Amino acid sequence: MCLFIHDWIWNQKPSNTYHLGCDYKRDEDGTLAMGLVRYIERMAEGYQRTFGMKPRQSYRSPLEPNDHPELDDTALLEMDGIKQYQSMIGALQWCVTLRRIDIHSAVTTMSSFNAAPRVGHLERVKRMYGYLYKMRHGYNRVRTGEPDYLDVPIHNYNWSHSVYYNAKEEIPSDAPTLKGNRVTHTAYFDANLYHNILTGKALTGVIHFLNQTMIPNNDRLLFTQSNKQQ
Repeated sequence: MCLFIHDWIWNQKPSNTYHLGCDYKRDEDGTLAMGLVRYIERMAEGYQRTFGMKPRQSYRSPLEPNDHPELDDTALLEMDGIKQYQSMIGALQWCVTLRRIDIHSAVTTMSSFNAAPRVGHLERVKRMYGYLYKMRHGYNRVRTGEPDYLDVPIHNYNWSHSVYYNAKEEIPSDAPTLKGNRVTHTAYFDANLYHNILTGKALTGVIHFLNQTMIPNNDRLLFTQSNKQQ
């Protein structure tokens, strides 16, 4: 759906290079590219009005490796600080909506403290602003060609001692006739088990591609299942 919206925006007016926070441009080979340069710069201007300086650009990651903000015991923010925190998180969430997936897991983590953020949480969000401002020139591109997976090794597994033994794919008998060009769907999956030490929640992320174009993705906090018998 997002790709159709982007194509509609671009076809309406050749000079329409900015819409709802997203920059649009064409590479020299005609590839459509989407970025957030102007939106992030406006975020930095708002940051400067609030804190008296632009975000620091010395960070190379949204959060510190192995950081656990749920263990932060700094003072709770006052009402004005809570409003500021929620406003900054909202701007970051919109960046994620516009496909800045490099901050997706960090935004998911810090959004869970919206109701009662602490001073340390605000400092982490400031770091995320600094990282995003440093990396503001990143673009996503719409590439319709199929990916080349010829060099990807194919592993043959022995499923005879698993629950998948003799499993067969169910194909609908009334499936519609295929039309149009072939499309390859690629999905990358990973999970950070026990992402939240206090609740036991895991953070799961999935990145989807249709051919060589990234489509909306998911990052979710999930409860860890217990295998203990009651």
